[in-house]
Amino acid sequence: MSRNQDSGLASGGANNYLREYLLDLVARYTPAQLESLSMLR
Repeated sequence: MSRNQDSGLASGGANNYLREYLLDLVARYTPAQLESLSMLR
């Protein structure tokens, strides 16, 4: 996995896994729920 210093974007094998995971979250939760989940520490 690598990160482009100019754009801040990550690339590599893990990127596809993360994309699928995030798409699954978006399908399951409302925007308000996702925001609440992202604020948990």
